[in-house]
Amino acid sequence: MGLSDFDRTHRLVTSYYYEIPFLAHARGWAGATLANWAVSGISTFQSGLPFRVTDSAGGSVFGAAIPGTSTPSLAPGATISSAQASGSIEQRIDGYLNPAALVPAPAVGIDGSTGFGDLGRNRFRGPFQQNWDMSFTRTWFIQEKQNLKFSVDMFNVWNHPVFDAPSRTDVEDPSFGHITSTVGTPRLVQFSLRYSF
Repeated sequence: MGLSDFDRTHRLVTSYYYEIPFLAHARGWAGATLANWAVSGISTFQSGLPFRVTDSAGGSVFGAAIPGTSTPSLAPGATISSAQASGSIEQRIDGYLNPAALVPAPAVGIDGSTGFGDLGRNRFRGPFQQNWDMSFTRTWFIQEKQNLKFSVDMFNVWNHPVFDAPSRTDVEDPSFGHITSTVGTPRLVQFSLRYSF
C-alpha cells in the first residue's frame, strides 16, 4: 500500500482578472496608450509527486532480483523526515535524500544473499512546486460591436525552475538522491493582436 504516483496532497489554484483603473478616462496620447489595460493570471501551488526508493541489490536470496521490486529499510533511529535532507531545494539538488538514513536490504542467506527491505511504496515526496502565468491586455473600442485587443501572455512569469522528484532513487547508485530534471518550461512570452466584430 502507498500513495498513488499522481497524488497531490495539497493543491491551490487561483485565477484573477483586474481592470487597471488609472487613466481610464484619459484623452489624447495618454488615453490611446495607457488606458483600458487589464492584468489576469493563474497561479498554481502544489505538493511534489510521491516517489519510491529502491534497492537494486535486494531480493537476491530468491534468485535474480527483479529491478524495482526491493526497497531499503530506514536505518535505526531514522525517520521519513530525517531521511530527507534539509535546506533550500537549490542546496539539495545533488542530495535530496540522506543516504545515511537508509540501509540496503539485509543479508539473510549464508552466502550473503539478501532479502527485501521494509520501506513502503512512495514514502517520499518530491519538491513543492509553484507556477505563475500572467497576461496584460489592452483594448481599443472602435465601434459598439468592434474592438481591437493586444495581449502579452507570459508563462512562468518569474522564470523560476520547477524541480522534479529525484531521478536517482536506487540506494546502490553513487548518485543516489540527485535531482536531474525540471518540469514545465522556462519563461515564455507571446504577443497577440485580435480584432473582434
